[in-house]
Amino acid sequence: MLLLGGFVHEYINKGTFRRFRNTTAKIYYLEVTNEEYNNVRNIIENIKGSEEKYKFNILGLFAAGFHKKIRTKRSFYCAEFVKYVMDEAGIENNLPDVVKPEDFKRLENLEEIYSGLLRQYPFSKRKIATLLQEKLFVYGKKESLI
Repeated sequence: MLLLGGFVHEYINKGTFRRFRNTTAKIYYLEVTNEEYNNVRNIIENIKGSEEKYKFNILGLFAAGFHKKIRTKRSFYCAEFVKYVMDEAGIENNLPDVVKPEDFKRLENLEEIYSGLLRQYPFSKRKIATLLQEKLFVYGKKESLI
């Protein structure tokens, strides 16, 4: 049996997560600079532009359970992808080389903004915009920009 996967956009109410309706999630907020944010966007856009070249690192995911690293070019499991983007964007982190989802909880200045069923996450562009404005206001106050 051949297991293939690639760079895909997951949706809360479609595909895998529609099938597994009791998936739980934690959503976190991490403050980054404008430059880091723009770097992240550019990296992801570049990957999306050639997504057919990227694959899911099923062997790496399996090996991570044994604290071993198996890397292949343009191949990532989910946590590995996030770490790669953070590293390439210049976002300082203390993540281990063999990264697992729970490792992200140990990032400095990380703030949990949601915990619960993924399908009940109150996602809306308006709520995200409000959250960003609140965070920018706090950041502006901290930096005496406001």
